[in-house]
Amino acid sequence: MVPDGWRRRLDDPRTWWLIILIGLGLRGIGAFISPLSVDTHVHATYVINFLGSGDIALDWGPNRNPWNPLASNPGAPGADIGATYALWHAWIGIWIFSFGRSQTSLHVAGFVLSLVMMLVVYRLTKQHFGSHVALRVTAFAAIQPALVAGSTMAMNEDIMVMLMALATHGLLTGLKQLDARQWPVGWSYGAVALVCFGATKGASMDLVLAVAAAGAFWVLLVHTPQLRLGVRMRAAPLRSVSFILAVMCGLMLMEAVLNPSPGWSMAWSVRHPERFIPAVALCTLVFVGLWGAVGMFALPWMSMVRRRLHLGPVTERQLHLLMIVALPLGFIVLMNASFWAYEGSIYGWGVVKTAAVYMHNGRYLTVLLVPLHWFFADVERDMIQSKQVTVVTAPLQQRMLPSNNLVRVGTLATLLMLMVPASTALGVGMTFHPDAEQEHVADALGDIIEPEEDFLVVTRTYASMSRLYLYHMGVDPDNTANITGHWRSMDTAWDHELLGFHQSEHAGNLTGVDLLVLGSEVSAEGPEGWLLLDLELPDGWRIYTSPARTSST
Repeated sequence: MVPDGWRRRLDDPRTWWLIILIGLGLRGIGAFISPLSVDTHVHATYVINFLGSGDIALDWGPNRNPWNPLASNPGAPGADIGATYALWHAWIGIWIFSFGRSQTSLHVAGFVLSLVMMLVVYRLTKQHFGSHVALRVTAFAAIQPALVAGSTMAMNEDIMVMLMALATHGLLTGLKQLDARQWPVGWSYGAVALVCFGATKGASMDLVLAVAAAGAFWVLLVHTPQLRLGVRMRAAPLRSVSFILAVMCGLMLMEAVLNPSPGWSMAWSVRHPERFIPAVALCTLVFVGLWGAVGMFALPWMSMVRRRLHLGPVTERQLHLLMIVALPLGFIVLMNASFWAYEGSIYGWGVVKTAAVYMHNGRYLTVLLVPLHWFFADVERDMIQSKQVTVVTAPLQQRMLPSNNLVRVGTLATLLMLMVPASTALGVGMTFHPDAEQEHVADALGDIIEPEEDFLVVTRTYASMSRLYLYHMGVDPDNTANITGHWRSMDTAWDHELLGFHQSEHAGNLTGVDLLVLGSEVSAEGPEGWLLLDLELPDGWRIYTSPARTSST
């Protein structure tokens, strides 16, 4: 039995306001002490280059080199894909243009984005389910560890949460309009949100259209009277959702087969099912079982949903809410599984090791937080109205509280007690993230590098090519010094390349490099004749200057 004190506390709006304030506080503190994420650095570089030259490109080459994953290549194609992130880049551009090209500007942008996200989530949830559910869902968004970490590192997850909330709001609004025998204009919100979603995450428009086509097909099946499928689909909602999910995944896989491109993980994965199929199974298990049930606060409502499914056909609203959760879930699992399969092949890892290294990618499921809990709220309201609970005397909104015995209060309280310290660890602990070290190294490098010079960063192989762009804002924030950065894996003959004895294929030429940065994990020293500089750097990091640069100074 759960103590009555817990029920009273979770019924009290002040509890949820306190959780919201804790989430905001962690975001505010983290914004001051955390590094920017690698993705934020990369996309800030796109924006800075656009503001300076009009080109939406990366001037040091693409952040992934499918032809040689162990080296960067400043002259390689594929660095001009910034237009596919138009909405995300517009947000970054507003802050950089208005407040300067600094990490502080972007941290403030991340915090403001969190405030806007919480306001949107609260207002839309209150419109459909009342103030208590609105507080509850907003509190979940405020304290969700991945969203806290994303905000402190100025990532774009909060935009995605807002877009999914708007799309789900449009879905429910359209259903109300249909009930009133009006055109479902609200569904247009979903179309706009889907396009904006692609323009935030950089998703291929073909894949966005695959999701849109599956959604449109679903609407036709449910709402075409001549087909008479609506009642049957409501009677078997899980089977119906599984069918439309299979349609969407089939369209995505077909696109990968018909339009392959180098470096696209999905196109590679369909040709290597021996890695792809286990990755899909493991990704589904990790994302649904861990990130969904625990990280998305779903576990306390699962028994209620199971009970509702046994009572008979679900409502039309519940059927559609289930669909709007399932389609993005399938999209995320399929895309991430293909990434695991492809990325693991580059490093020679098995699927299990790749999953362990990239388990944090489950943060993408946070986009489903609002539609998932709106689905729970709708089921909860349905159960109350059909008198499936004993507390039926209070107004409906007051009955949608944990004390109505539909929610496992003990499980909810346990999850909250786990999430608060987890969010604290991520929000405050990001100051110890390895990327923070590279930001410090970038600032030190920026103090000594001269215009027109080149530098080389040598680090571990895993996910380090993207981290080359951690240095851009430190060495050339205005993109006016014509500095070129290079990266090599520590597992390459980078020292021979510096001396001109070797040239890696599909990689930039290193013979003109003036400064060498060695990561803390690199045991080798600089080549003969290179001078180690006496600088204040994080433990293990070193910067060398070339013989030519030393003699000229």
